[in-house]
Amino acid sequence: MFVIARYPEVAKSGGWSSLPHELFESSDAFFAKHGLSAVAWPYRHWMAGLGYGFHSEMPALYSMSFIGRGLLLKMLRTVFDLDSGFRTVAPGLQKLWEAVARDLDIRLNHPVTAVRRRAKGQG
Repeated sequence: MFVIARYPEVAKSGGWSSLPHELFESSDAFFAKHGLSAVAWPYRHWMAGLGYGFHSEMPALYSMSFIGRGLLLKMLRTVFDLDSGFRTVAPGLQKLWEAVARDLDIRLNHPVTAVRRRAKGQG
């Protein structure tokens, strides 16, 4: 976790354009390079579940902005089934999103060619 302390500017607001290039590597590559794959492993599921994306695609700075000691402890307590304060969806997030999408026209791996806006209250 000391690697994260080397980049305090990740936690600051105001943009990330001046951050070191290595923080724009994938989270998987960054954490592996620094020997932190085992520590970062619990975050993989939460980050994907929250919509940030997969560690193989997501820049390390997104993971680092999310990671904190307090959150890590809560997640580990959840993994080991201790009272962490986190609540989970009993059948899992995959089942939740499948239920949400059941009546929708969902198309994966297709380019977006148009977005049509409707007036409020019309769908």
